[in-house]
Amino acid sequence: VLAQLPDNTEIKPYVDRVASNTRKAITLIKRIQMFTENAAAEHELIHLGELVSQVAGEISSGMGEECVIHIDEVDESYPVTAIPQLLQDSLMSLAQNAFDALPNGRGHVHIRVRCEQPWTSTDEDVVLGDIEGDTCTVLEVQDSGEGISPDVLDRIFDPFFTTRLRAQGLGLTPVVGLIHSCRVALQLPSKEGKGTTVRLCFEE
Repeated sequence: VLAQLPDNTEIKPYVDRVASNTRKAITLIKRIQMFTENAAAEHELIHLGELVSQVAGEISSGMGEECVIHIDEVDESYPVTAIPQLLQDSLMSLAQNAFDALPNGRGHVHIRVRCEQPWTSTDEDVVLGDIEGDTCTVLEVQDSGEGISPDVLDRIFDPFFTTRLRAQGLGLTPVVGLIHSCRVALQLPSKEGKGTTVRLCFEE
């Protein structure tokens, strides 16, 4: 239909808007379907260190030539309990968001896995989920971008909220699903001019 409309027709902007909203609706339906399937999926023991190593190539291929990605060598397997596909989608989503945060695609993205004590958050941090225990396994994705302003930080997990043109605001949806479906908490400290760090803490 769009291809058949002349460019100077008065209704074309409205048709374009309908087409855009239709694409968003289709994407949302697919996301809902994914969550429905994941809700019924079995939680499995996943070796987080091995997962990061396995998807390292796919993550690197999605970055631009001027982005340097650092994936720390993992000496341990770091077993966690989660839904496999949802965990992998969350890792890919965080990596893509880190890359998108780099000015003109230039900068550094770090991915780390380690075991540590649960963090102490400040009032400025975004925190989702809650876990128990003296130690946790942490998956951390850090970028050297411009950071997130406080007004945007408060809304980053709102459905359809985005600061990017042509984006749909669904990039962090798998992460939210992971937190609600598994024993996972999130901490997101970010300051303008100092980059952003996202930490997923898995209860041991």
